Amino acid sequence: MKNTRPVSWIKAARKDFEEFTEHVQRDMLTALTIAAEGEKSDNAKPFKNVDGGVFEIALRHRGDAFRVIYAV
Repeated sequence: MKNTRPVSWIKAARKDFEEFTEHVQRDMLTALTIAAEGEKSDNAKPFKNVDGGVFEIALRHRGDAFRVIYAV
């Protein structure tokens, strides 16, 4: 069993996330779960111009782009 850290949300960010399509939410949550387990998803990349520990997940879906920024 993996040691999964809890994911904490900024309230406004969670509200925005809940407006993402179901497919995108599922893919983002998979990537965030991987991060919570201490790994890095293939979809995550370091967030530019911010020092260590901040990552971005950007996904395209049906012509739209969705982005999540997280810190570990």
